[in-house]
Amino acid sequence: MISSSMDSVTDVYCSRDENTIRNGMMDKIINGIVNQIRQIYDESKYEIYTESVEQGLKEPCFSILCLSPHIEHIVGTRYKRTLPFTIRYWSDSEETYADELNVSENLEYLLKGITVDGFVMHGKNILGQIVDGVLQFQVTYEFFVVDKPDDEEKIENCDINTNA
Repeated sequence: MISSSMDSVTDVYCSRDENTIRNGMMDKIINGIVNQIRQIYDESKYEIYTESVEQGLKEPCFSILCLSPHIEHIVGTRYKRTLPFTIRYWSDSEETYADELNVSENLEYLLKGITVDGFVMHGKNILGQIVDGVLQFQVTYEFFVVDKPDDEEKIENCDINTNA
């Protein structure tokens, strides 16, 4: 379950045995990013890669990678996950620089908030820069994970003697 939070960090509640929730959050966020990009950039013209591709990119295209995810213990069973994403864009335009600036501006708008499981996750540390003719756009999504302890063995009967 995900719930919205006032400080733009989302809360995710899961128990230790719910690996699909914990491990699936990155995939859900990537899908949220892809859905936002698809609002403007049609799949018939723009390929979106969500795995590392060494060669054979079909331009124009996007590549979405989470390069350095980390988790920070806050208190008790509460942790903060930080997922910094790099979205790269390769242009096929004759005016590559102008096209990449336009895409960067669009990504700023599109990725400031993505929908994951019906809730909006707000992007932060948003930065677009053009390096060696490729737009490298960065956005970070953070959320809290509360690791609920496994159900402990329950006591069926308990006798309490109050005579001291």
